[in-house]
Amino acid sequence: MFPEESSTRKRILTAALAEFSEFGLAGARVDRIAQKAGVNKAMIYYHFSSKKALHQEVIKQHFSRILTAAGQTVTVSDRFEDLLKSFTEVYAAAFSINPEFVNILLRELADSGSENTKMIADMIASSGLPKQIVSSFQAGIEQGHFRPVDVRQTFVSFILMNVGYFILAPIIDKIWDVTDRDQFVSERKEAVIDLFLHGVKIR
Repeated sequence: MFPEESSTRKRILTAALAEFSEFGLAGARVDRIAQKAGVNKAMIYYHFSSKKALHQEVIKQHFSRILTAAGQTVTVSDRFEDLLKSFTEVYAAAFSINPEFVNILLRELADSGSENTKMIADMIASSGLPKQIVSSFQAGIEQGHFRPVDVRQTFVSFILMNVGYFILAPIIDKIWDVTDRDQFVSERKEAVIDLFLHGVKIR
């Protein structure tokens, strides 16, 4: 791919992220995306076969970045606590850097027939990351460091502890008077690790 094509594709995806975040797939307009990206509509269809394909690529690209970052953190340390800290950092960065994506994800989760939720699940599973962190946790159970809890239930809770705030932030900020979201997110990363480990460690 030529550099100018790569730059054009990037501008289209950036414009599409904003458009889909605000209007959803059904309400998004290709002409508005083209205007925001500074290209004509034909160029969008050159890079992406349809509005639906463009929408799917926005989602795929976002999760690909998350999984790539997570995969890099796994190689840093074999310690389970370090893996948790790394994943927490990745989750926070993913939602903080691109808050517009939260709207897109919420719409997909609300659509029981969404093809993209399966794509996301397949991407996460094929990355091997769930198996790696579960393997590390199970080793901790065998070594007597962690309680013999249901691994699936435990990590569903861990994921929700990380992403729940970002999904419910508009409500939580008002209930708990959160005025500095960046500081709250920084404090929350430490709180999640502390609460999770105290829940699974043998005392």
